Amino acid sequence: MQNGLCVKDETADDESCPRGLPSATTATASPGSSGTASAAAHESPLATALSDRKACPRLESTADLFRTAIGAGVPEFNAGRHGECRRIYAEAAMAALNGLSAHDGCEKLAAGLLAEIQASVPLNDTDGAWRLRKAFDAVIAASR
Repeated sequence: MQNGLCVKDETADDESCPRGLPSATTATASPGSSGTASAAAHESPLATALSDRKACPRLESTADLFRTAIGAGVPEFNAGRHGECRRIYAEAAMAALNGLSAHDGCEKLAAGLLAEIQASVPLNDTDGAWRLRKAFDAVIAASR
């Protein structure tokens, strides 16, 4: 478990997480990959997915979910409870991911959101909450 998320290594045999705990699978780097590509050289999977706003019919409902999570998370963050804010955001991100994974046309958005969730896992509560918030803001902006 890392920062409120049950993290499953994609190579692990046991994929169970405690019931009700948000989870994400960690990606394993391929041999020979440096993992140091600059952000300018590679657009994020979420940005790529959001470039085609009509591809996912669940974009607006996902944005609504994120607006609700932001409404609940911001007061926690501003009160210094960054871990609670992060938990709220992680739960919303996982709920959105589950909803997106079940709909045709939403595969790229689901993959982009999963990449953001995975990127937030090793971060501290403050940075993890901000990473998810920025992803939420991008989805909300794309839904307009």
